[in-house]
Amino acid sequence: MKLKQLELKPIDNGWKIFKGTLPQTTDVQVWDLKVFADYGDKQSIEWLDEINQLTEYPNLWVKTSDYIGYKSRK
Repeated sequence: MKLKQLELKPIDNGWKIFKGTLPQTTDVQVWDLKVFADYGDKQSIEWLDEINQLTEYPNLWVKTSDYIGYKSRK
């Protein structure tokens, strides 16, 4: 019987490589935007900084556009 051998390697810095789509507009929840900003997405960081200038504790469960209006990715 031939067994399949798995190679388990650690994840770099605790992150899996993201292969999806980054936020294209501010039509995402603030929580999602924060996660993308923590991941290092420059546009998300910029939008999150704009929100943080308006309020110290944004509601994570509302749309980003509720704070800074509807914007598209640069």
